[in-house]
Amino acid sequence: MSKAIALDTGAILLFVAIGGRSHGQSNSVSALLEIAAPFLIALCIAWLISRAWEQPTAIRTALLIWPITMVIGIGLRRFAFERGIATGFIIVSTAILGLLFVGWRGLHNLVSAQFGRTDDLSADL
Repeated sequence: MSKAIALDTGAILLFVAIGGRSHGQSNSVSALLEIAAPFLIALCIAWLISRAWEQPTAIRTALLIWPITMVIGIGLRRFAFERGIATGFIIVSTAILGLLFVGWRGLHNLVSAQFGRTDDLSADL
């Protein structure tokens, strides 16, 4: 489980880092975490709601945590963190995080099937 949640967390941080860079924002860790915070909190909630630890690498899990993370993350960003939520940001973040959440799982499952492995990334790092 810890590897899977680390990959989901990394997906959010990657999205924020790339987005911040493309908008000329600071590359500092504090700036990165400030922007990522609502989505990281939402990811934790999504993992709890979906019980993602039961099947952390399943595509179905990604399809559950993705919309939960987005809805709660956007809500937190707007109301708790008092940040903007432009329509373009919602569209891009939804698409990119969906691609990343589903993408790493799809790649993992493809490689595992190719090599006959059943490793579900449940082991600790």
